[in-house]
Amino acid sequence: MSIPVTVFQFSSPTCAPCTRIKLAMDIMQQECEGVVAWQSVDVTRDSSGLVGRLAVTSWPTMVVMVGNNDFGRVVGTNVGECYALVKRAVAAAAPTSSS
Repeated sequence: MSIPVTVFQFSSPTCAPCTRIKLAMDIMQQECEGVVAWQSVDVTRDSSGLVGRLAVTSWPTMVVMVGNNDFGRVVGTNVGECYALVKRAVAAAAPTSSS
């Protein structure tokens, strides 16, 4: 079974705000293991071109995809907003049961 929610966390090693939230992002990634596919992207080494494809212009930025659709993004250091976005995406991607 594939995981329908993907989180792309864009940051740079020279970005002070990115460094400040790194621990919280690492914890969130661990908490989401098996439920969310997580990809950390160092914008200084983005050989896959994700920064351009997802139109990321500043960092830290979290982009959450459900399937192939951009579900939402958080630009900046609001960790609570990041948690809330991931939670909403997981709920939106959950299969609905028919009674």
